[in-house]
Amino acid sequence: MKKFRKLTISSPDVGRLIALLNQMKENDNHVFRFQKKETENYAKNIFLDERYVACFKTERKTLFESKVWLYIGSQGLVVANITSDTNRSLGVINYNRILSEFFTQIVEPRIHGYEYELTNEDVSLAEILPENIYQLLDNWQATCDKSSPIDHPEDQRKWMEFVVAYVSDGECHVTSDEFERWLQEDCGWPIGFAEQANDMAINFEYSVDLLKLDHEHRNIE
Repeated sequence: MKKFRKLTISSPDVGRLIALLNQMKENDNHVFRFQKKETENYAKNIFLDERYVACFKTERKTLFESKVWLYIGSQGLVVANITSDTNRSLGVINYNRILSEFFTQIVEPRIHGYEYELTNEDVSLAEILPENIYQLLDNWQATCDKSSPIDHPEDQRKWMEFVVAYVSDGECHVTSDEFERWLQEDCGWPIGFAEQANDMAINFEYSVDLLKLDHEHRNIE
């Protein structure tokens, strides 16, 4: 499945990250321009010093006249979001294309000597989840009735085993959107079953949240 890419630049010295961000601001180009006013407002909205944030904008229509938002936090210097006034929903492919162009134009020429991670676009849940938990999920997916994925008692049992194992692990992080795209893109659920895939994504999010809340309450007691 395709996943939103993330860019994180790390350094134990926050001063180096501020210096890098300043270089980006001072050396913007014709593709991405530094937006001082937007940066000032962004800093106020997220309660950070202006030195820790930045906004860049492209006027290219092929890049949807997008804005790239960055901030320095506990994980390092990260791209927090990419937005567009002309396209409210960029989607995974367009978002990743803009991020890649921003990295090439603004970040890459100045990244020497810094540790960074630009995550892959194509990711499988088999890479994200522990093997035993993925096997439970795959077992449910492969054998369930796609028209009513958890109505049959056996399908429901397999589904619940996966969800319980997922929450019990404590280190799994899959969004409902990623889960839905996994069903459609990796597992090949056709357009005619889009409603079922969406329903299962909602069920996944609700079930996980419910079990996590139950665990929290048990720990308090």
